[in-house]
Amino acid sequence: MARQRKGETAQESLHRCRLLARKTVPCVTDPALQRVYNEHAEQMLLSAFTKGLIGTGGRQVCHSSPATAEEALRIAINVSQAEIQEARDNAFYVDPEVAEITPAGRLREPAVHHTTAKKPVGLRGKCTKATAG
Repeated sequence: MARQRKGETAQESLHRCRLLARKTVPCVTDPALQRVYNEHAEQMLLSAFTKGLIGTGGRQVCHSSPATAEEALRIAINVSQAEIQEARDNAFYVDPEVAEITPAGRLREPAVHHTTAKKPVGLRGKCTKATAG
């Protein structure tokens, strides 16, 4: 299994796996036997590539069970692009309270909260009667 290197794209990983897979294919004169060797190398390539991918893209590729290495690459690229887009979308909203941003992109003015007069601390919860004196 060829593990995807840190910082390596899925395309680069597939290219490296393909080079390794080609080294395993013997050259024979019989075309039928050569085709069998090539097919076996393609299956090894698919297996090594899908098992070697890291991150969310690698998990998604493994769960999708692609039939070819190109299909696995397409899935990995789509997941990678979706993650990039999600990061861009999340970076746009600096303030987690999205409702505080107006359509023009400015922050809303804070609402003025009216407060009611509070009873003095000693009188809270007690009835007070005006006494005539």
